[in-house]
Amino acid sequence: MSILRPRVPPPRSLARPPEVSSGRRGPPTGFPGPDATGPPLVPHGGGVRHGGGVHLEPTYPVDTARLVLRPLADTDVDELLTYRGRADVCRYLPFEPMTRETLRARLGADLSRSAITAEGQALTLGVRVRDTGRLVGDVVLFFRSQEHARGEIGYAFHPDVAGRGYASEACSALLGLGFDQLGLHRVIARLDSRNEASARLAARLGMRREAHFVRSEMAKGEWVDQLVFAMLAEEWPGSAAHRVQQRGRGTAPGRATDG
Repeated sequence: MSILRPRVPPPRSLARPPEVSSGRRGPPTGFPGPDATGPPLVPHGGGVRHGGGVHLEPTYPVDTARLVLRPLADTDVDELLTYRGRADVCRYLPFEPMTRETLRARLGADLSRSAITAEGQALTLGVRVRDTGRLVGDVVLFFRSQEHARGEIGYAFHPDVAGRGYASEACSALLGLGFDQLGLHRVIARLDSRNEASARLAARLGMRREAHFVRSEMAKGEWVDQLVFAMLAEEWPGSAAHRVQQRGRGTAPGRATDG
């Protein structure tokens, strides 16, 4: 919930779901359309590569040093409302503050998906602190293009956990799913240029800032600038995000950092 992932016009590629890529001041939030066609992908290490069907279904929960990531459920509505229902959290995201009814409807559809089986789908995972069990945010991986093996990330976190490194830790695990399991070639994060916290998070993950589009999107009644960050599969093993992911798999506890 890099993320964010912005608002959602038709096809495009830091990512947003039918409502979520990367963006905002406060806790990082970023949310990012639709489909493309191309050669099928083939199962590869739990994910896909060119040549066959598409399938990504991680073994849940996805554990990091301090966090537990798993698909959202209807029982998460109250906790989701504590941040997805806030105007400050949604300021730079492609949706207005959500109501309980909106969340229930979304959880009955795309927000509770547990696997990616086709291009254009997104996998949203709730992020819980292992020691307390509290839901502090959510992250999303979009499978944007089968032909180009391209994905996008988005994220949204509760303001009161800003600065503890949870967003960096969760997004690092998400990038691992995209590159190591889904077999993506390129992952991007798109965000409102005013979303400084989200831009810092994308950079901290090791994503490269590739573009600044001036007044390129109409978002909530105004033209806004959009930033695009990206990472290639060959850059993933040497990235800061990969080091965070590997630390989470080892015995050393994750160290809290900004974001």
